Amino acid sequence: MKENNYLLTMIIAKRAKQLLAGVNPLIKTKHKNPIAIALEEVKAGKVFLKEPNSLKKENPLERILNLDYFELERK
Repeated sequence: MKENNYLLTMIIAKRAKQLLAGVNPLIKTKHKNPIAIALEEVKAGKVFLKEPNSLKKENPLERILNLDYFELERK
């Protein structure tokens, strides 16, 4: 995926909302702020945007707004 700051912001915001809702972080961190945790998860490659074949022609914003297309690394 090309560098896209807007898309990155949307991914981090969506993940931060998941963390606020009670989902456990995927990494060990000293941060308490869900935005900081989400950013660390993205930097660590634990959270990313999946590019499914069926959605390649759709708007990237539509992909990010659908939780089904978030990939979270499972241990």
